[in-house]
This record gives sequence, C-alpha cells and structure tokens, in this order.
Amino acid sequence: MADISQFFANNNINNHKQNIAFIYEPIILQILSLENLSNLVSAILKSANVKEFSELQFDLLRLILERFSTVDEHLPRQLLKDILVQLRRHLPDHESFNRALEKHLLDLPEQNIDMGSFSLNLSLLNPGKEHSATKAGLECALIRKVDVMRELVLSSLTITSDFTRAKDISPYLMALLESFSIPGKDTTRFEWTVKASAETRDQLDKIFARFQVNLYENHLSPEQVNLLQRAASLLPSLDKTKALQNIIQDNRRSNLTAKTVDLIGSLIDSREIADIRSWVLMVLGFLTRRFAEDELLSGKVLMFTKRLGELLAQERIDLSTSAPRAALNAVLESGLQKHIDIPEIVYFVSVMVSQLPAKSLDAGKLLQMVLGHSKNPLLFRDDTPDEISNHMGFVIYYLFSVSKLSQSTITTMDGVLGLYHGTNDIIDTALLNIIWSIEAHLAQSCANRVADWLILERAEGKPFISRVRGRLFVALDSKKLARSVFQYSPHKEAVSNVDLKTFELFMGAVAEQKDTDTRTYNFEFLLPVLTYCLLSDKVIIDVQAAVEKHTLGFAIMGLCSYNKSLNNKACGYIKTVIAMLETSTYRERTQILHLLCAVLVSFTSNEKSDAPQPSHIPTVVGVFLAQSVQVLSNPSHFLYEKVMELLLRQPLLNLHDVPHMISLSNIGEEYHKEFFWILNVLEAGLKTEKDLDLYRKRNVFGNCLNVYNSPYTSDKEKEKIIELLWNAAGIEGGGTTLITRNGIISWVENQLSGALSVENRILMKRLGARLFESSAKEHVNEWSKGNIEYHLRDGILVK
Repeated sequence: MADISQFFANNNINNHKQNIAFIYEPIILQILSLENLSNLVSAILKSANVKEFSELQFDLLRLILERFSTVDEHLPRQLLKDILVQLRRHLPDHESFNRALEKHLLDLPEQNIDMGSFSLNLSLLNPGKEHSATKAGLECALIRKVDVMRELVLSSLTITSDFTRAKDISPYLMALLESFSIPGKDTTRFEWTVKASAETRDQLDKIFARFQVNLYENHLSPEQVNLLQRAASLLPSLDKTKALQNIIQDNRRSNLTAKTVDLIGSLIDSREIADIRSWVLMVLGFLTRRFAEDELLSGKVLMFTKRLGELLAQERIDLSTSAPRAALNAVLESGLQKHIDIPEIVYFVSVMVSQLPAKSLDAGKLLQMVLGHSKNPLLFRDDTPDEISNHMGFVIYYLFSVSKLSQSTITTMDGVLGLYHGTNDIIDTALLNIIWSIEAHLAQSCANRVADWLILERAEGKPFISRVRGRLFVALDSKKLARSVFQYSPHKEAVSNVDLKTFELFMGAVAEQKDTDTRTYNFEFLLPVLTYCLLSDKVIIDVQAAVEKHTLGFAIMGLCSYNKSLNNKACGYIKTVIAMLETSTYRERTQILHLLCAVLVSFTSNEKSDAPQPSHIPTVVGVFLAQSVQVLSNPSHFLYEKVMELLLRQPLLNLHDVPHMISLSNIGEEYHKEFFWILNVLEAGLKTEKDLDLYRKRNVFGNCLNVYNSPYTSDKEKEKIIELLWNAAGIEGGGTTLITRNGIISWVENQLSGALSVENRILMKRLGARLFESSAKEHVNEWSKGNIEYHLRDGILVK
C-alpha cells in the first residue's frame, strides 16, 4: 500500500484491463479482507490527490464496491464521502464504475449523507452532450441519498425553461419525489415525509406543471408511469384526464404492467364510473391469449392480473358495458381451464364474476368446468383453507346462484358433493346452501347419491366425499366428531345467504370465522344424513358404530343449540338410535338405552311444562352427557360405575344445572384421572354467558381455584384450570365475575409470590391482564374503591 502512487504511475493504461481481469479482480473479489479493501480505497484516494481518477483507479474502485455489495456490507462512511468529494465537479464516463457506485448508494440504509456542499455539472442540463444513462442513474442515486444534491437538482429544475426532453428529466423528478415521499397505508398511494416543507412541495408542483406540458405528446415509458403514480397522490397540478387518456390510447402490450393498473386506479375519479372501454377490451384480449397459450404464466402477467382484479374490485369500472359478453366469458374460461390452481387467476375470476350480472355470464358452462376440473383447489384443501380455496368457494356459489333453476341438477349436486367437507367454515356453508337448494328443487335428498358411508378412527388425508367409478363414498372422521363435541358453539349464528352474495361480504365472513369452524362437522348437514344411514335398508352404519364412534355424543350436543330446528334434528337422531338399540344385540345397549331415554324424556318434559327453562340445555351438560356415552359403552372405563350410579339416582335428569360431577371423583387410585376428566368437561362446557352464570351459581370457579392451590393437584390439572379461567375471561362478564366474586386478582398475586417457572410467571401475568381487560372496568374500579389498577400494576405486572 505504501508504493501505491508509484504503482499507479507505472501501470500502462493499455495493459491495465488485462491486469484487472487476471490479477486484480480475483484478489479483490475473493482474497482480500474488507479491512484491506478499505485500506486500498484510502491509498487510491491519497494517490489521486487533486487529480482525476485514472482508468485503473476507477476499475479498482468498481471491483471494491462490487465486493462490498456482494457480502451486503458498505464502505466506511468517510471513505464513501471522500470518493464523492473527488467526483464533485463532474461524474466520469466510466459506465461500470457509475453502475457500481449507484448500486452501492441505493443499498445504503441511511437516507441522507451529509456532504456539506456539492457542486456538480448535471448531465440533464447539458443539452450539448449526449445523455448518459449511467450518469443519470448515478445522479438520481445521489439525489436519493445526498441532501445537498436534492437541493441542487431542485433549484436547477426550478430555473430551467427547457422541459422538451421529458424522457431525460423523468428520472430526476422521480428521484426527487421518492426522496420526499413514502408509501401510505394503501401501497398504491403516497404521502409527503416530514422533511418535505410546504415550500418544497410547492416548488415540486410548479416544476411538474411545466414538465407535463410536453409529457403526453408520446406514450408514457415505464419510468414515467411510476412518476405519475406518485404525482397522482402528491401533486395537485397533475392533469389526470390527459394522463388517463394517454394510457387508454396506448395499445402497446409492453405497457400492460401492474404499475400501469395502479396508475389507472389513482387517476380514475372515485365518484364516477370510468369509461375506459377500449383499454378494458384490449386488456381482456391480452389476458385471454396469455391464459390460453402460456402453459406457465410469467410473474409479470400474474402480478398484472392480480392488480387488475384489485382495481375491478373497487367497482369503478363497469365491466358489463366495457366489453361484449363473448370477450368476458372467453377470459374467464381460458383462465379457469388452464390455470385454476393459480391464486392470482382465481382471485381475478372471483372479482370478475362478482361484477357481472347473470345475462353477461355463461354461468352453466363455467360452473360445470369448475366442478369437474381435476385441479380445483377445493379438492386439495385441508383444515386451514387458504385464500385460493375461499375465492373458489365464492366463484362456485355465485355461478350457481345467478341461475339456480337451470343448474339444479344431479350433475351439479354430485360435483358440489365431491368438493364438500362437511365442516362449519364459509366454503362448506356456501356449498351446503347449494346442496339444499338442489334438494328442494329435485325433492330428493343428497344422501341418495352416496353409495357408502364409513366412520373411520382417523380419516386424515382421506377426502370427506370421494368419487370412485362414478359413485360417491363418504368417510367420517371419528376424531373430528369427538372434536366437534368439545369445540361446539351453541349460539353460533348461521351464515345467511346475504353474506354470500357479494365478494366483499363473502370475504368479510371468511375473516370472521374461527379456526374451529374448519375443524368441526356441521350439525345441520350431518344429523339428517346420520339418521338416514341408520334407517336405510342397506344398514350403512350400524348402531354400535353410531354409539362408539362419537355420532351419538355429537347428536346430544345438538340439544345445546339455540336453534329449535337443530334441537329437533338431534332428538330425531336420538330416537332413531333408541329404536335401533331396542332390537340390537349390542352388548352395552341396556345402559346406553337408559341414558338416552332419560335424556330424551327430561328434554321433552321441559318443553311441555310451563317451566321457565329454555328448550336447549347448557353446553356443559351436553358435553357431560356426550362423554358419558363413551364411558357407558366401555365397562372397563374408570368412571363406568360412578356414572351408572349417578344416572340411577332418579328417573329424570336435571338438564339445566351442573351435574354433580365433583361427586364422581374422590380420593383413590383413579383420583387424578377422574378429576382431569371432569376438568376437561368443565373447560369444554364454558361457551356462553348462560354457561358462565351457571358456573357462578354453583361456585365452579371458586372450587377450581381452591383445587389449584392443593399440593395434590398435578401440573396437568393446573394447566387445565388455567385454560378454564382463560376461557371465562373471553365471555362477556367473565372477567368481572372472577374479579368481584372470586378474588382472582389477589389469587394471581399470591401465585406470583411463589416459586414459578419463567413460562408460568408470564402466563399468570397475561391471565391477570386478560381478566381485567375483559371486565367492566368502571364497575370493578367502584367495587375495589380504585385499588384494582394498583394491584394489577404493582402486584402482578411488575412481579
């Protein structure tokens, strides 16, 4: 490094390129450390002094900058400033160095490099020289990173009168706008940064007003499209009408990009429906060809399609009047036929069909294409449907709903059944509505279309309904049936047809659905078909399977529903099971019959009496009875004798009170297993405000808090108690009840004062905070005379 000046002086400029290629490049890019490279930069700068960099020096600096960029590192700040100072009068004609320095500058995390002063002969203001793209790129990078450079360019553009070279000036205006603005919440909109003063904004607006006079004489370049996208949000002087006309009249396929669509969205007046029929027709033709001819769509086409869908979703373009029916259906058919498994295409299709009236759609052809497609995303969805599945569910529902009568056929029913999973999610809700509509039209149950029903111990990976040689086979998952018991929500409101009619409402319902909706079976669908299976002459499901594989417990949960129709369906299934058990040879039929008859008589007697109790039963009672079925079907179960004894105490069951479950457990060999079983039932049975009120009356929470403190309680049982308390906080009034009636805040403080693991300490703090946040704070503060927040802050959160 000491002899670097002599080295540069002795190096012949005619052979330095060969030295660069064979000697310096591998050393700089692979061997020297970053520290040595920084020292090399210092040596180069010292050797240059006041002279310009030589060709060799530019090449070495270019290699060093490339090496730093390759490893995502940056030159020391002072060295970078020294290089810029060396270039302050004019930028070199060394293209590769300019590109390397431009990239290095743009990769810097800093938004501003303090240069003090910066004097530069800008290439855009020198009409006598040919415009250099690499110089312009480097100058624009300097605008984005060097404050004084922004001021220099801004003042230069303010005083210039020559804006005829719009193409050359565009990058500089874009760099200025990028320096003074950031994307807003809507990524297609922009807003000024704090460093953009009112004077700067006004200055930029005046510059742009003079600049755009010549801008629309030619079609816009991609860079100018980006510029107008920012200007649409920031500069009042933008002539939106002329800009929109320029884009509409541009029939170049190369300008059909996502950025162009974003710009159109910014230019269209939100108060009016835009008349851009010629552009829409051109775009639909372009997409139809791409969808039909390309086996694999490019990223550019996919992004363009998605952005176009987002623009159409705003309903500011009247599709039905912008293109003929044939063009609209052609793009839908080509997209669905070859690319039905691509999310961007299905989203675009879902938006398009939602915007079109029945007369503009070839709904029957499109629906049959979708239902019969081997790559339909609904064939491959799991318990957590993705966006493409939700969009496809809407497409199917909408295509059917616009022409119900003509499409209510056996073919359509079989196609929909092949995609149906029997769950409570929005997709299956939409498909079930289609099934019911076809059943009503044909006066024929969908159960007649099924060749066989199976209840498997675990049906993971196996479709709910599958087609084999033209016949439909249903596979029920007994594990999912059991999960449906524990995760049942009795006051869940059914999704109405209104919520499915428009794309916006449909996706809104998707956002509101819970994880359990996709993991539990739909009672209204399954109870009638289970009843059919038991009554069928083919004996599709025998009564033993109905009892032991959770279908009976599943039906009992239907008695908890606030829906009268579902109560009746549950009673119908229970009656069917009773009838089948009376003639069955099933070994455990006697005790199961006793339980079912007691439940049915108790439930119907309440309906006939003038008693104030509601027709539905509390969730916890339903879970207890459903689990009792599994106990009684297994005489070796550790609770078998106790459950039988409980049922034999009286002919009728009190279905509107917490069962005497605590009495099922007492000190003994099976104590922990019995108590954990009870906690499971209590935790699963707390779903509504009425459940909460029942727990409060029977002091369930107080007993659980006491048990938690017992030295005999296991960690597993404590975890389940915390889950119970956590669920209570999620119910209206749960936090208030636990704070004012059970002293939960003091209890949490007491737990935190003991020896807890880090995880349990965090969990206790979160529980205390959740309970307080869910409570009626005004009432709780009045009850505690203002001390509750003190206890929460100092007694819980800081411990």
